[in-house]
Amino acid sequence: MNNNFDLSTPSVSSTATLVAPYLLPEYERISYYNGICDDGDHPELLYRSDYAKTSYPMPTGTYFHLPVKLIHGVFNTPLNLVWDTVGPEIRDLIKAHKIEWSAIDPCRFVTHADDEETLDPVVIWVAVDFDSTSPQKAHEVSLEILALLRENGVEEAEVEWREASLSRLASPPLMPLGEVTDTTAHFRRHFTAALNMPLVTKERQEEDSQGSLTLYFYDGDTKTVLGVSNCHVLLKDPECTYEFKGSGAPKQWVRVNGMRSFQKDLEDITANIATRRIIADFHARSITRFGDKLKEKEDTADRKALVKVQSMLAEEQDAIAELNAFHSVLTKDWSDIENRSIGHLRYVKAVSVDVAGGTRYTEDWGAFELIERKVKDVFEGNVVDLGAFSTHISHISLV
Repeated sequence: MNNNFDLSTPSVSSTATLVAPYLLPEYERISYYNGICDDGDHPELLYRSDYAKTSYPMPTGTYFHLPVKLIHGVFNTPLNLVWDTVGPEIRDLIKAHKIEWSAIDPCRFVTHADDEETLDPVVIWVAVDFDSTSPQKAHEVSLEILALLRENGVEEAEVEWREASLSRLASPPLMPLGEVTDTTAHFRRHFTAALNMPLVTKERQEEDSQGSLTLYFYDGDTKTVLGVSNCHVLLKDPECTYEFKGSGAPKQWVRVNGMRSFQKDLEDITANIATRRIIADFHARSITRFGDKLKEKEDTADRKALVKVQSMLAEEQDAIAELNAFHSVLTKDWSDIENRSIGHLRYVKAVSVDVAGGTRYTEDWGAFELIERKVKDVFEGNVVDLGAFSTHISHISLV
């Protein structure tokens, strides 16, 4: 539950009894929440308590228009008066059933269909992980939730369950490329949008797989930038083909830096700081030596040397401070591998060798869609304009 119990999201109504196993038609399951996300990446419906009494329109005719839902806040309803009490009780009820949930929200939906707009009843909207809860279990728990609501004076409400993958939105964007004069330029290269950035997928992070980004290209159909790497880098089984289903399907995350690569970067920074401290200590002793000589006798060469060494010491001290600060940023903001997600797989083609054609050419590639906010402000690489070739690989843009 969003622990502040924010009254700003959906809910459902009634105690309708469904016929086991309470499975929804595939079309309804995938399209029910059409419209609530601008990019079409809406969650999938697992169960709704009003399924038996409220039908969902199935496509008919040539010009069928899919209903569009928008989320509306919950205002001036009986639920508002008791939510601070009922919300935690619903959460505890769901936890008692050992359900893997990620959010419990009260809301209302505005549905646009056939040139009409309707405000749906209050809904208790429960989010669960993919394949973690059955429609049967959702039905049983929904009956308990509805009974709890009635006990607290909330009669007009429904319960809806959605399947969606939870992703952290507060993670940092990739870093801008450092200038040649930037002490951290060499060490930040693995955290920028430059080509050859080290990659690892969520599927392969436990085995600490290592790979890198090959190139970027722009998909004009979906207005997104994608990265390309090898199939054997992106998938555990290179003989499989992967295609993102979209519409709230779980995402196969691509991350910059596996654990070994990230740890090596931290160790390199620490080693560089140690080396610079040795150099700084040498400069400090040289300053003392030149200072002692100048006390005995003023000498132009010694004076110039002293000024130069003082500048060199200041440069090393500044560099040490910058590297220490950079190391702290990496440790604080990037140590959690989930914070290093930069996109998700869109299409990965199984590795194949052209034996029949006689070329023995090995086709080994996959594409992943980049998270715009992670790369937009710092992107300085080359996007390949595919031109006519884009039609050849248009299948990777299907979502």
